[in-house]
Amino acid sequence: MILPENYCVSDQCLIVLLVFFIFYITLFPTYFGLPAKEPEDSKITLRPCPNPDCIRCRAYKSAQKKALKRLPHLTSEWKRNNPGNKYLPQIGRVLEGVRSGPPPLTPKRNSARNNAEGQFPTVLFIPRLAVHCVATSLHQQICDFLMSKSRIQIMLKEYLKSQIYEESWCTNDVGALKAYSQNQLWQVFYMMNQGSWLQENTSMCRNTYSILQELPQNKLMEKSMFGNIFFSVLYPGTKIEEHCGPTNVRHRLHCPIYVPSTSPHEDPKLSVSGNILGWKERSPFVFDDSLVHSAEYPDNDQAEVRVVLVLDLWHPSLTHDEKKLITDLYPSSCQD
Repeated sequence: MILPENYCVSDQCLIVLLVFFIFYITLFPTYFGLPAKEPEDSKITLRPCPNPDCIRCRAYKSAQKKALKRLPHLTSEWKRNNPGNKYLPQIGRVLEGVRSGPPPLTPKRNSARNNAEGQFPTVLFIPRLAVHCVATSLHQQICDFLMSKSRIQIMLKEYLKSQIYEESWCTNDVGALKAYSQNQLWQVFYMMNQGSWLQENTSMCRNTYSILQELPQNKLMEKSMFGNIFFSVLYPGTKIEEHCGPTNVRHRLHCPIYVPSTSPHEDPKLSVSGNILGWKERSPFVFDDSLVHSAEYPDNDQAEVRVVLVLDLWHPSLTHDEKKLITDLYPSSCQD
């Protein structure tokens, strides 16, 4: 490098100071009133449902509008029953969550939303609610009850029986941007759909329904639109894209009923925020489906399906009052 003749130490100092200033402003942009640059890996691409006529998506969109309309009336009721602002500690975070709406996919740095990394529920986000990627230990009693061999056999038998009634089965959109396999298929048989028991379907699975009635009913999300119970069937060659559930007020339990041996092929798997969970018969597990999750059943030549009973459970940190208010704000379609 050739320096000009009039170059002096003071010029050198200015250059050093300029370099230091640029370096400092890059590290701490907000200190100078500039917007912080979001790290590339902080932006998660979650594709919206491709079906414009999706009943569930339309129900969720209208549910948020209706909840906001109900909120003033229900808040007034709580005030009357709990004078002196005593109601706020009981339901304050629910009110905050409903008013704020779900967190955006690209939140600003230092956002006060407090959602965990990869947590983007699409309808309702309650702040300051503990996040458990795998929450099995929090629902151990229910898992232990369901893992009984005799109960699994009952559910498997009634699942096979339900296959006769094709009209009662729904085909879910797997969300693939392009065909992963020509065989891909994800089907569900609802016993509870968005908080309402489906009498026609439970009558086909009477013994399974009886088993479900033995569970602590305050754990199930009956009468809330966020509550579902269904058989979930995944076919080989199916890939379900990354997505988030509608809310963080629920935990989702998977009770494997039939898991085929895929050796030497790759086993079907569920990924929750980068944690890989596998299905094993008589090994129920629970996860937070407000976190980004996806499922994949690699294609193979055996054509055997994976069958799971799925139950939505209340987040155990919610109080009775909070659950009641959430149910009143987001009721099942039968009560709306």
